[in-house]
Amino acid sequence: YPEHGQATPSCGGKKIFLLIARLIKLKRIGDYMAACRLLMDAGEDVFMVLVVYGAPKPNDRTLKDFHGMFKPGEAEILVSIASPADLLAHVHGAVSTSEIEGLPKSILEYMRHGVPVIASDIPAHRQLVEHEENGLLFPLGDVPQLVREMRRILHDPDLHERIARNAQESIAERRWTE
Repeated sequence: YPEHGQATPSCGGKKIFLLIARLIKLKRIGDYMAACRLLMDAGEDVFMVLVVYGAPKPNDRTLKDFHGMFKPGEAEILVSIASPADLLAHVHGAVSTSEIEGLPKSILEYMRHGVPVIASDIPAHRQLVEHEENGLLFPLGDVPQLVREMRRILHDPDLHERIARNAQESIAERRWTE
């Protein structure tokens, strides 16, 4: 797994979707991976990036699933990037599939950098994401709906631009520690 400092994965010009999360069950990373796999199998030109924080264990189920689902050139796992800004400049859409959150700092980062957010419809996400305005929400665990929302971001440039712009505006006054 690439360590600190790698700014962008080698994605071959595909549109990048990103999820940044700790490698724990409550983040439902498998939902994100399944949605990306479905998009790829349907012929969508996407590249999946998963940034995990914390030391992954070699026998972690998520990592095993990742290696079983994706070939080189389809997806990449990054561990503890130094600054998300370098990566976010290249991302087409970002996802949060969490079932529980405190303050979702990854969503704040995505929005600050004008990356459209697709997030599970949970209370913490609803505090930041207004569906259809500054992001998209999908029912928790509903992978087919997540795929539909990801497709909307891929194929509707007006929606992509509007959500990105509104996201930046909606958090312009917010402050948080990095």
